[in-house]
Amino acid sequence: MDRRRFLQVSGAALAQALAPYLGSVDAVASISPSSFDSSDALVDEIQSMIPRLQVLDDEQGGLAGLDYVGGQLRSVMLVLKNGGHSREVTRQLLLATADLAQLAGWKALDAGRHGLAQRYLLTGLRAARDAGYRPMEAHILADLAFQAASTGQPFDGIKLGQAADDVAHRATAGVRASVLSRLAFAQAAAGQPGIAERTWLDARETITNRGTAVEPKWMYYLTDNHLDCQAGYSMILAGLRENDRRTSRALMRKGVALLRTGAYDVPVGDPSQRRALYEGAWLARGYTASGNLEEATNVVEVVLPRLDEVQSPRSVAVLNDVAADMRRRTRNNRVADVLPDLETALARQPLLAA
Repeated sequence: MDRRRFLQVSGAALAQALAPYLGSVDAVASISPSSFDSSDALVDEIQSMIPRLQVLDDEQGGLAGLDYVGGQLRSVMLVLKNGGHSREVTRQLLLATADLAQLAGWKALDAGRHGLAQRYLLTGLRAARDAGYRPMEAHILADLAFQAASTGQPFDGIKLGQAADDVAHRATAGVRASVLSRLAFAQAAAGQPGIAERTWLDARETITNRGTAVEPKWMYYLTDNHLDCQAGYSMILAGLRENDRRTSRALMRKGVALLRTGAYDVPVGDPSQRRALYEGAWLARGYTASGNLEEATNVVEVVLPRLDEVQSPRSVAVLNDVAADMRRRTRNNRVADVLPDLETALARQPLLAA
């Protein structure tokens, strides 16, 4: 799929594409990947590579290795298409297809290739539904919600986030909390910060009160702090879209305070480099938008070395907004010192694709 250019769809077209997945969620019993023990060597090899690819995505960003992950997905789908497998192996191949398609879709989203991201995510959604893989189905719907809200379609995002929440109602606490965090982002993007904050608090309560259920392996990244930081850039986004200056500044302060607790200043070499870059970009954006140029330039200096390690056009887009804010404030000595370095670093970065 990634050899062709795809356009992102929204509104009625997106609703039509998703119609089969927005109905009853109880038609097929939910099945965990751990429910099956495959003795097929090829399936074992496929499943063993997925966690490694997820970690590489965290370290290097969505554009790095996107074509490779897409190629791995196509290979698994070809094995599935060739058939001749037992029911158990077929189900395992569907699970692997869903996992890889979600990863490829998330990488394409981070790379700014939104039409391709939708194609991958819809492929994963179908595989997850066919396998009765409800946690991944909810996860992918939440990814689609985040994508819609990030690309100027927040009300599509709210609908998708609510659908993901419906699917996740029997999932583990981590899956439900992650879904709620994406819904909160869409609500903030739609200019509903009060509702978004309540949704975030619901997510925090859900994960705080988690029981002993084993989370899916791909939920390794979700912590209380990760939820707080997602709420942080959601509040900054809401503040940027708020017309009332006092309310806007209050939202900015809240978002900045949450992001300050996050990963933006972890050492270069820490596995969470893409998260650190993205959160650092939003933290700098919150500071520049609220006029705190001293802190903004401090954060930019922390962020700059990561641009040589992480390929994340989504993060670069936020930093381009930071640079635009700074260009209007070059009389500030700190801005005058830091802005040329930021602009030079950004000029070397790949741009968001159409």
